[in-house]
Amino acid sequence: WREPGFDDSQWRTGVGGFGSPGVQNAKSRTPWETPEIWLRTTFENANARAADLKLMVYHDEDVRIFLNGVPALHRGGHVTEYESFDLPTEAAAALKPGRNVLAVHCLQTAGAQFVDVGLGRPVVTLQAGKPHDLLLDGPPEEKSCDLFDITSRCIP
Repeated sequence: WREPGFDDSQWRTGVGGFGSPGVQNAKSRTPWETPEIWLRTTFENANARAADLKLMVYHDEDVRIFLNGVPALHRGGHVTEYESFDLPTEAAAALKPGRNVLAVHCLQTAGAQFVDVGLGRPVVTLQAGKPHDLLLDGPPEEKSCDLFDITSRCIP
């Protein structure tokens, strides 16, 4: 399921994030009500270098993320906001021009649950009355299409 050649044509589809309602700082767009969830999407990489990209992750609970079948992140427990991570060397080397696969497995043991993953460039935005912040914890007030969610739809 995490390899680029896997046939996911029989899988159901949904819009990220996946989870239960009421999770702090998260917007569930597709219900997730089972103990585990497996997600995957394809995306086109025209010219992004892996060094320019960050994983944006909100997980409740344990999450494993793969880029083209190569482990990119494993985190236990849960968080209460999006966190950003550099791609490890092996996963960065797996990023290629053209079609790529981002695959996610999340495990839930108790309470509310949520998972959302994005891969993109950090966005710098200008906001009135604020210094120029490097936003890595959510979409900026101005729209950007440099961050893609698990459904390969551009996050506004």
